[in-house]
Amino acid sequence: MSITLWKPEPDVLIHQALGKACEEANELSGILARCLIQGLNSSEPVTGKPNRQALSDEIADLDAAVQWLRELIGDEYDEARADRKLSGFRRWQRMLEEDMRDLPYQCDACSTPGYGPDAQCRCSPSPVEREVGSDG
Repeated sequence: MSITLWKPEPDVLIHQALGKACEEANELSGILARCLIQGLNSSEPVTGKPNRQALSDEIADLDAAVQWLRELIGDEYDEARADRKLSGFRRWQRMLEEDMRDLPYQCDACSTPGYGPDAQCRCSPSPVEREVGSDG
């Protein structure tokens, strides 16, 4: 293993812009995780701020930080690369949408997705079976 001498970025403006971009990326990461865990249409438990609004705010903050960094380092935006990436995301979205058409149900109680006629949920018995059993 080779050890090398690492030194911080010597240009103060670039150093700070790198740090702000990193900070904003981490803040975006935090709200992304909260949206995954709580749901996009839920709210932050303490402040009550809607997750959707917080997500929008953090995307804008990261966009601004990246724009500032790009201006400082003289980065040329690679529009072709961004277009290829976006095109790939959209192809993936179509694949996901097609796959979800085969999903006959999702258990409301345990969120287990079900594929095909013999799909089983993790509830024992499932809420559907409990309702059917209690009526009969």
